[in-house]
Amino acid sequence: MESWFHNLKGKYDIRDGWVGIDYSKSLLEPLEFKGTFMHEVSHALLSRKEFGQATVEMMRCLEDSEKFDEEIKSTILQSFYNEQVFTQEGLATLLQFLGMQTFLGESRAKQWATNTLPTDYHQRLKQFYFVLESSKKYRDLFTSKVRHIAMTTNIRKDMRTLDLLSDSQKLLNYLKQPDNSPDQRLRKLIVGLRANMGLLNKNMEIIANRCEVSLYKPPTKKDLADNLTYLAAYTKHPTVFSPEQIGNQVEDSEIISSYSSNLIIGNLNMDFEHTSEAIFNIEDFLFYASRIKVLFVSPNIGYLRNKDVLGELIGMPCEISFAALLNDGTKIITSLSFQKASEIINSQLKETTVLIKWGGYDVEKQKLFWSDTVRKPDLIIFNYPTDLSQYLDKVMLARPKTNFKYINIPLSAGHPASTMLVKEETDTPLYCLNSVANSVTTGILEKLGDFNSSSKFSEVDLTNYKEHINNLFSFWMGLSIHIDWVKSMIDKENVYFRV
Repeated sequence: MESWFHNLKGKYDIRDGWVGIDYSKSLLEPLEFKGTFMHEVSHALLSRKEFGQATVEMMRCLEDSEKFDEEIKSTILQSFYNEQVFTQEGLATLLQFLGMQTFLGESRAKQWATNTLPTDYHQRLKQFYFVLESSKKYRDLFTSKVRHIAMTTNIRKDMRTLDLLSDSQKLLNYLKQPDNSPDQRLRKLIVGLRANMGLLNKNMEIIANRCEVSLYKPPTKKDLADNLTYLAAYTKHPTVFSPEQIGNQVEDSEIISSYSSNLIIGNLNMDFEHTSEAIFNIEDFLFYASRIKVLFVSPNIGYLRNKDVLGELIGMPCEISFAALLNDGTKIITSLSFQKASEIINSQLKETTVLIKWGGYDVEKQKLFWSDTVRKPDLIIFNYPTDLSQYLDKVMLARPKTNFKYINIPLSAGHPASTMLVKEETDTPLYCLNSVANSVTTGILEKLGDFNSSSKFSEVDLTNYKEHINNLFSFWMGLSIHIDWVKSMIDKENVYFRV
């Protein structure tokens, strides 16, 4: 259990707390984009509640623990998932549906749900149809109060006081108890509120009491610190936490606003871990060199584990990872040393589009951090507008006389998201950011427009860089590698294949 995601249109990463929307799945569907965003942000809101926070803390504890075998770890996390899946997916789908209803009306929204949602999601949503019969006031009260009551168990206090990690079976039994399971709590709330929606006018204590659900007081900062100390005792790094280290609760409105500005839009279906061929002999990897269209280079790719063992297999230190997309869409991966990586990128792969994430490039020195000799990357991907804005500030400070080329391309007509491409005239990499419009993106465009003689990309500019841009759309956006996206975008009427 690493994330809440569905048909890979969107994803909420439980451990690290980021929200992502798949580019290709929402390319021509602005309304679907908005609905998916609300669904994933709902997971973020639920995951900030008591049981959601306990889930995150348990994940981190088990990742760093040697006191449980992998089977027990998996069983514990699966149990956490099982006891909140209806709450998470049911309420998230309800909020998504209410958003779609605003744009489509109830009848068309129900048709959308029937035609679009997977069967299990549709069945969960149907259990909330009684909410739709009430006014907007009651719908809003339901979504805000019910998610809080359902997810506010006493788990982080009980974890320590009942010493639940001393016996994994004890923890598993605890999670299945009606008052400790968000799903069982939610089902009681549905029964009570279906019979009397007027209860939502009462405070949450009365609502919970009438629905025969215990509503616990929020844990204090001392409770939370004590729980983290308790969990840390089961890891390789025991630590004593203090109340001063515990942050303040963030309001729901702030969470929604934050994710509007910090949303990853890209290829959520990339999945190199499960859909690529791992090649441990470098010569075998280079057999495909002429067919590699895009090479993603990273010193820290999470799916490469057991680096010492891998180092023995490849015959060199496992310092950097290659993830390659071939001209037929096939994916291959390998790992190698910094020195060997530099040699290959500069020779056998000198014509290949090299792509990195923004943290790997030294703006001031205009080079990759891990090598003084490797050629510069062709593409640099940014997750968030603030990352690109700060990056550009550094460039402008380091080279105040430089000029930029830039363009902001909507995903489609009326779409809230767009792709921003920026290139410094005196440097090789093309910067890429997918984002929704907000004050930061507006600020970036204004900053670029006012800086020296910077100008927008012309059609000629786009054509000059179309090989890299097409590869960007194939790799990071998940679009077909066989389409000439730049030529098709410029033409606007016809679709062209790459030659």
